[in-house]
Amino acid sequence: MIERLKGKVLEKGADWAVIQVAGMGFFLKITASALEKITPGQEAEVFTHLIIKDEEPILMGFSSKEEREVFKKLLSVSGIGPKTAMAILSTIGLESFLEAVERGNVSALSRVPGIGKKGASRIIVEMKNFIPSMAGESEAEIISALTNLGFKRSEVESVVREISGKGLPVEEAIKEALRRLS
Repeated sequence: MIERLKGKVLEKGADWAVIQVAGMGFFLKITASALEKITPGQEAEVFTHLIIKDEEPILMGFSSKEEREVFKKLLSVSGIGPKTAMAILSTIGLESFLEAVERGNVSALSRVPGIGKKGASRIIVEMKNFIPSMAGESEAEIISALTNLGFKRSEVESVVREISGKGLPVEEAIKEALRRLS
């Protein structure tokens, strides 16, 4: 419904922000990584997801599309609601979360308030199938972007294979690949 907001940051708190867009102030519950990137009085862009809970809409804010997609997938895990999904992404961060799922690291997920060993195990099992598809999409997106810039596909694929294990967001991976290709 609301894909993202781009506007002036009016206020921010421990886990929320108010962003003004076209004269309207939008209140968002926001992840720690998104909160780090914004400063009151400055322009910001935040990816969003709308939750309707108890007849009250809550707009959630994320620093990237990938973070938002993981949040949405977390909501499909049995026993995980918006508050817990946000706590996961804010407490251990997107990359650490993806790595914990990939490696089956129950103790890393157990550090999140409200998640015990059983809950962490359930998250790992249910998210395990989701992680490879995200990596494949990200790699394809990186390869496409770099070949569109004129780099040879064989060179691009080689570099992408080298950096794919680092768990970088797509934008950072493209920058790293450009450094290596130059």
